[in-house]
Amino acid sequence: MQLKDKETFEIGDRPKGIKVLRGRLVFKKKRDQYGNIMKYKARWVVKGYEQLYGRDYDQTYAGVCKSVTWKIIIAMAALQDWDIEQMDAVTTFLNSDIEGDVYMELPPGWGEVFSANVTNKVCKLRKGLYGLKQAPRLWQKKLSETLVRLGFRPLHTDNCGISRPGQMVA
Repeated sequence: MQLKDKETFEIGDRPKGIKVLRGRLVFKKKRDQYGNIMKYKARWVVKGYEQLYGRDYDQTYAGVCKSVTWKIIIAMAALQDWDIEQMDAVTTFLNSDIEGDVYMELPPGWGEVFSANVTNKVCKLRKGLYGLKQAPRLWQKKLSETLVRLGFRPLHTDNCGISRPGQMVA
């Protein structure tokens, strides 16, 4: 229950005059290397296409590392015989903090999770959620702030390329 564990939202009364975004469940089958189903997964996402610029969000820009930056890093790694590692952040957008008030309908069955009556209740998002138009920007902002706090700095030639003495990340 990543939504609950990461305190993604708080349940409250439906505010008057505020647009409440709808959501949907996205189902996925995780398979092993032989194609056998290992587990079923479900993810609650926002129907972001319902968001209106100026009302539900105001910024969406999230930068992308220039191709020349990662090509140089790969070339340097090959010349120096460095190891290159790649990672995928699990539940990425759930790690970023929402700016402003964004309300969304509750996922189906959520009343049973909290053992509460959720009639006429909505969730006020605290964290980014897949489908929000502003979610990639919020995640990039959180990641950049964290890396700067750890001593990394953006490259002069590419804001999305970051480095620290002796290390480089793109």
